[in-house]
Amino acid sequence: MKTKILSLLLLIAFTVIFKLDLFATEQTPDLLIIGKDSFYLQSFPIEQLNFKENMNPFDTGLFVSTNCWRGYQAIWEIKDNKLLLQKILKCNTDTEIDYNTVISYFEKNGYKPKLINGKIFADWYTAKLIDCEYYDYRGRQKYLQETDKIKKKHLIVFNFINGELILKI
Repeated sequence: MKTKILSLLLLIAFTVIFKLDLFATEQTPDLLIIGKDSFYLQSFPIEQLNFKENMNPFDTGLFVSTNCWRGYQAIWEIKDNKLLLQKILKCNTDTEIDYNTVISYFEKNGYKPKLINGKIFADWYTAKLIDCEYYDYRGRQKYLQETDKIKKKHLIVFNFINGELILKI
């Protein structure tokens, strides 16, 4: 009798849990600066390299927030139509990770970064991005997202091939 009651309670509990609309925490996006404009990137260029040490690769401390499992936020910029890694910040702080540590991380994973004016050129990065606006905990934000993930009209298309901005509509 106790087994049947326990089984019924477990069945009810699982039914309730699976009927709830549960959402994962939105991850801290990278930031892309283009002139005086900035966008949050829903595409993570460093992750395209598929490094073997891709989880929290920099010394970001013991505590990692659920909104930033990577432990860092990359800040990118476009200069002369090239995507350059400007800096990397520890999540939830303004503490910048030493750029030599970033270069060392790339090299340790077998990738010799190409530097342009002392910044890493993302020559591995190829993606077509569209602009979207979302409301999140920071308010209304401009995002760039890979086009295969959204099926609606968009305002701007950014087409990157090997780190070069080929097309901006």
